[in-house]
Amino acid sequence: MGKEKIISAFTAKRKYFNLNSKLENSGVYIIDFYNIYCNFVKFDKYKIFSKETFSTCINLLINYFDRKSDTCIIVSKNIYEVDIEDIKHALNGKSNVVYIIAEDKYTVHSKNKERDDYTCIMLYNLLKKRGPDTYLDHSKSLLLVNSNSENISIITNDTYKNYRSLLKNVKPFNMKIINSDGAYDVPINRRIISMYNTEINGNSVDRIGFNFINKKK
Repeated sequence: MGKEKIISAFTAKRKYFNLNSKLENSGVYIIDFYNIYCNFVKFDKYKIFSKETFSTCINLLINYFDRKSDTCIIVSKNIYEVDIEDIKHALNGKSNVVYIIAEDKYTVHSKNKERDDYTCIMLYNLLKKRGPDTYLDHSKSLLLVNSNSENISIITNDTYKNYRSLLKNVKPFNMKIINSDGAYDVPINRRIISMYNTEINGNSVDRIGFNFINKKK
């Protein structure tokens, strides 16, 4: 099957996104989008990303988290098939959703592949322990200023078995934070990593797994 037929097959399928646990009344959900998107397009098998499948996948997510009482922080590695305008278009002006690209400083043969997982864990621990962070949210665009819910979870099928080594081995990267108003950069350098790592305790996070279910005709 050619590339275009594979893309068409994924965008044409009638699917919906489903969580393995019921959502609370309101919450803060850190969404491991790269994990979800790879699952959606069966990346291990086909090795294909596209603007079309990205749009289909993120629309399924945003439609699922449609409650205004929820704050959704979508985290992903670079997906080079889409640009900032595509992401802003997908967010569709929703004020309770923000998209973070954990941008790699290594352009070839990445030495920092777990930077998006680190971002999920970092945000989870900071919000769980002390709420909004002034460095990350210096422009008041990340929505963390409103993230005061005690119900905080990471949406992922990753079990983070390498939790402690992930914290130890992450290298500096850039967080590009995108919402309906625009985009800005937050460098995560060695000093920032060291500072945040001192506040990350334990070896696990509250996580919720997911699946995609075919709609009945």
